[in-house]
Amino acid sequence: MHCNQKKFNNKTYKTHSLGHYPWAVQYWGATDVFSTQAGEREHMHVKHLYHVTNKQHVEEQIGTHVMCQVRMKQAEEYQREQKEGVVEPVDYEEMPAIDPDKHHQISSSQKDPINPYYWTKTNNTDPSLMNFKQDLQAHLLQCLHGSPSDMQYEPQHLCLASIANNKIYEHKTMQLYYSTYDLW
Repeated sequence: MHCNQKKFNNKTYKTHSLGHYPWAVQYWGATDVFSTQAGEREHMHVKHLYHVTNKQHVEEQIGTHVMCQVRMKQAEEYQREQKEGVVEPVDYEEMPAIDPDKHHQISSSQKDPINPYYWTKTNNTDPSLMNFKQDLQAHLLQCLHGSPSDMQYEPQHLCLASIANNKIYEHKTMQLYYSTYDLW
């Protein structure tokens, strides 16, 4: 194999841009921290997908394959998160300023309903959800009656606390008002 010798050519873009390089490094940062590996890998991915197409309307077929792969990956992640009980970070929810006389404020939004009984069934391997239904009903009765938190209820009394339409609502934001800084 014989290599062709190349002579220096001062009229290429590369040599023209050398004068701008110090400014570009100051503005953008050093270029040695970037890698073309991700781009090359995606290029190889698209080349592989080209062979899967029927060579007609290639862009559309490749786009369809890519979107299908993305959806499959999202479905796998969703199933994994459901199995592991991973909680997704939620967006911020706008709320008015809290009244200083209130201890806390939670949005009254009903956008994100959860069926607590179905939720506990799907997460039945989570030890923190053991006796969730009974604990929730006892907590609701304690709040409604103003009972002490250590009060025990009989099973026939627990059924008096029911959740309307089996829906509780997930809220993105809760505001707390502390009038003191000695939180310990």
